[in-house]
Amino acid sequence: MTKRKIITNWDNVPLYMDLPCVAVLLGYSVEWIKKKAQSGELPAAKLFGEWRISKDDLKSYFESKKQDKSL
Repeated sequence: MTKRKIITNWDNVPLYMDLPCVAVLLGYSVEWIKKKAQSGELPAAKLFGEWRISKDDLKSYFESKKQDKSL
């Protein structure tokens, strides 16, 4: 079992994240994050067969949802 590093600072977030990392950051299940990515709501791209989300896109997505309270 791989142990995940705890992220305590936005500067330590990787440039591109897989769905389990995004799920931990946002506090949602991987399944919920995957549904949002597949529907196009979450700004994710499938790279080499796996969903990835850039740090900047995730931050922008979160900020836009924070303003309209729908996250």
